Amino acid sequence: MPEPFPEAQAKGAVYIVLAALCWSTLGPVSKLAFAHGVAPLDVAFWRAVSGWALFAGQAAWLGQTRVRPRDLPGLAVFGFLGVSVFYGAYQIAVRDGGAALASVLLYTAPAWVALLARFFLGEGLTRIKIICILLSMAGVAGVAFGSGETQGRGGWPLLGVACGLVSGLTYASYYIFSKRFLRTYRAPTIFLYIQPFGALFLLPFLGGLPADAVAWASVLFLGL
Repeated sequence: MPEPFPEAQAKGAVYIVLAALCWSTLGPVSKLAFAHGVAPLDVAFWRAVSGWALFAGQAAWLGQTRVRPRDLPGLAVFGFLGVSVFYGAYQIAVRDGGAALASVLLYTAPAWVALLARFFLGEGLTRIKIICILLSMAGVAGVAFGSGETQGRGGWPLLGVACGLVSGLTYASYYIFSKRFLRTYRAPTIFLYIQPFGALFLLPFLGGLPADAVAWASVLFLGL
């Protein structure tokens, strides 16, 4: 099999770095939104809406905005788990457990992927995978217990920990759903549908509009 072109490798590395930089801002920017009066589930809603606007523009530019009607129920479930629950749980984890703990628990996702792939995709759960899962969980526990932010809060807040683990689990669902939908659609088309589905499920919990320019800038930035 031929090796990837150096240009493609360089582009991939740039994308990885940019993605890591964007993800590193989630907790701090969320806390900024909280400080300006935006509730966690409101942040999740506006993040879904602003992200949808970007994906809608990309999908329209590519001319790939249609999906088969029979795929809509699956996309709705993806939107509920991958947007509503994922975004909402992560914001609550940041509020109750702090940005550091929320980020650590979010990255239990690879372990969840291995377990979900076993049950939903029939992928084998080998001894090596089991060892890696256990090491991953041990590392997460070690980092979280040693978090100064968590210790400053007097220990592990149960709701924050639970929501952090749920965010990791629902983030892992992206791998499961992507296996299904990326065979037929490109990523912008998928997100064109799951983002509004996710926002729709969060709508009953919406408390109102962001109160000032900083609040608006924070929630819109998170959509990136």
